[in-house]
Amino acid sequence: MTTMQLIHPQWLLIKSGLKTIEIRLNDAKRQALQVGDIVNFIDLTTGQQLTT
Repeated sequence: MTTMQLIHPQWLLIKSGLKTIEIRLNDAKRQALQVGDIVNFIDLTTGQQLTT
């Protein structure tokens, strides 16, 4: 599982389903991601977590 932190407005968009894509720099951590991997998003404001 990969963990990514998001600012509150972006986290809310993912939670609501309005945002289905998260774009990041193509660093080594992101290059290891594959279709079907589980990603745990953490809201930087509230600390809430959302696993997708």
